[in-house]
Amino acid sequence: MSDSKIIRLNREQAMEPDAMLVIFFLFSFVGWLWEGVFVGVRYGMFINRGFLHGPWLPIYGAAGLLMILLLGDWKHRPAVVYVGSVLLCAIVEYVTGFFLETFYHQKWWDYSNFPLNLQGRICPQDTMFFGVFGMLAVYYIAPWLLDRMRRQSRLRILVCMILTIAFTMDVMLSLASPNMGLGITY
Repeated sequence: MSDSKIIRLNREQAMEPDAMLVIFFLFSFVGWLWEGVFVGVRYGMFINRGFLHGPWLPIYGAAGLLMILLLGDWKHRPAVVYVGSVLLCAIVEYVTGFFLETFYHQKWWDYSNFPLNLQGRICPQDTMFFGVFGMLAVYYIAPWLLDRMRRQSRLRILVCMILTIAFTMDVMLSLASPNMGLGITY
């Protein structure tokens, strides 16, 4: 593995671009499951949440990957990892909400009923939860995943190619016709 293909997470770990894609897709899928069940409980059925039609919420993948990449060097300072996770998630969620509302004139989530919300796009209760998720991602999930993925490089590359093609097709479809409806948009 050449050094030009490695992205340093911190002093101990390095991550290849395809490993970053696996983490992005895994977190996006877990976020999709989480929201589908969480919101679905209210409606008595699983809800395919999010802007895209496929089984992923890239806001979770992007935020998770950013936390791992930017906060890995701060493992010795748990408070920094927690606060950094909260801030990163708040920024990603706010900017994504702003973008969707600006270009599609539709909300995919609305925290207006929560205290201290910021234009209904973020709220402290939600971002504090993501701080906990960030700590789990940085301290446990990423190291465990990276260790497992090092043993599966050929399979990892094939999976990344398939997922990237499917994801790209979903993004192109969703830009023209976003996923909307009961339990999805507000």
